[in-house]
Amino acid sequence: MQQIHDELLRLQEQLTLLDRAVKQIAKAEAIATAVVQATATIQQEYVLQLHKIAEFYQTHLEQITASHQSQVDKFQMTSEQTLATYTTAIQEMSTLVNQAQNVSVKIQQWVEFIDKINLPLRLDKLDLTVSGINQGVQNTLMRVETSERNLREEIKLEVGKQSQELKMLKGLLWLVTVLSSGIIMMLFLWLSK
Repeated sequence: MQQIHDELLRLQEQLTLLDRAVKQIAKAEAIATAVVQATATIQQEYVLQLHKIAEFYQTHLEQITASHQSQVDKFQMTSEQTLATYTTAIQEMSTLVNQAQNVSVKIQQWVEFIDKINLPLRLDKLDLTVSGINQGVQNTLMRVETSERNLREEIKLEVGKQSQELKMLKGLLWLVTVLSSGIIMMLFLWLSK
């Protein structure tokens, strides 16, 4: 009798462990589904933000390029005018850096917002649809992988474009710096006479 009682206690312990494992698997499955959905939303927002950033940088890069071309065409200007134009270009670049930092802060805020989502509170609603979750997760993963590949290709193309534009901008900035330095030196020489 005691042996049967002991065996029943062991069986009850094993059933308790099995019940916990089943609940944890169900929770993990629901969490995975929610994470995949949240990731898809983030990726859509990320692509939108990248397009906005690319348009923003393109517009400002064209403005800076036009400004530098104007400086080269007006090489005969006085040193004060050249220095003022050079200062304006530096302020524009500082503004671009500040705006890029603001974008970085906003991205960090999105990441923190997603981290604060309390998924366990939503598990009760997700328990009713457990049978359809596996297929949904697989479909979503395939879409995420496709989106990731497409996004990676777009980012590579955009980075290549921006790299070429930045190289050209650096060359123009270097030329303006050399020209400004030359004018300043000429003024010092002229003033020292």
